Amino acid sequence: MSEFERKRRLSKRDWVATNFERAGLQALLQRLPRRGHLVALTYHRIGDPETAVGDRGNFSASQEEFALQLEFLKRHFEIIGLDDLVDYTRGSHLNNASAILITFDDGYLDNYQNAFHILKSFDLPAAFFLTTTFVGTNHMPWWDVIAENILKAQRSNLRLEYPSAIDFSLVGEHRLQTISSVLKLYKSPLNTDPNKFLSSVYRATDAAIKTTPERLFLNWQEAREMSASGMHFGSHTHSHQILGNLSLDQQTYELEVSKTTLEANLDRKINTVAYPDGLPGTFNENTILALRSLGYQLGFANYPGANKIGAMDPFFIKRMSIYNDLSGPLFRMRAIASGISGNSVI
Repeated sequence: MSEFERKRRLSKRDWVATNFERAGLQALLQRLPRRGHLVALTYHRIGDPETAVGDRGNFSASQEEFALQLEFLKRHFEIIGLDDLVDYTRGSHLNNASAILITFDDGYLDNYQNAFHILKSFDLPAAFFLTTTFVGTNHMPWWDVIAENILKAQRSNLRLEYPSAIDFSLVGEHRLQTISSVLKLYKSPLNTDPNKFLSSVYRATDAAIKTTPERLFLNWQEAREMSASGMHFGSHTHSHQILGNLSLDQQTYELEVSKTTLEANLDRKINTVAYPDGLPGTFNENTILALRSLGYQLGFANYPGANKIGAMDPFFIKRMSIYNDLSGPLFRMRAIASGISGNSVI
């Protein structure tokens, strides 16, 4: 589904959620019993996408929206930290209420500048999964490179030559659809040479935007400050490659270097990982073998589903991404529905 199609579908659901709330039905739902399970949420960036470079679809909420979401979650759910999750995977928690785990992938600078102080103001923990080669740099990762080059392309169509010849429209709303399609193609098994893929994007757009003038990712000093204030950290691999496309040795390298780098700079044990992208096919049995051999305890995917307390697969914890087009009513309705159904549907 393209970004345009997703937004159109959500706009209809937003109308339903708004009227659902106005009718007082949400208040009735909140009184229903909740199953004992974990709802894990994935955030990426917090801020204004219109003033940013790269993939605008990577923004999860504005600062104001994020604060409103946290206020609602704190009022209606138990918010746990990453260190508490081991108890949940063993089913040893004291109650059966639904719990929320807040996570951030990639480690953008706005996680420190915008999200961190809001989390502190609510006295809530969150888990930040860092890609260690990105820490403290102005490097643009492949999804931001692809999005920025296509956004800036001064043409009406785009023709990629790799992994096969294919044409895309850049006219009007088709430009956003094209970004979504090219990002999906990059993550597919057809892309066996990521550098060649990006070179094809550069040629097709007559541009080669690879860095930003300003730092894009938080640095180690900021991460240590966050850790000292109760935030938790985990691995998002060393260079954010799609693990399912790599050999066992390559996956082991990505996970081991990330783990040792994080431990050396944060002076704490790292035993959790969020799989890059995290969708089906982006990690596999070799991923689990590598994680076990390196002493990891938890692995996070990035698509919805139930995480039942006492019955969770520790290397297959499901999460749901939060997008910046979720209105307040729709976020609240889905949060309550998640708490009742046992499935992450936010």
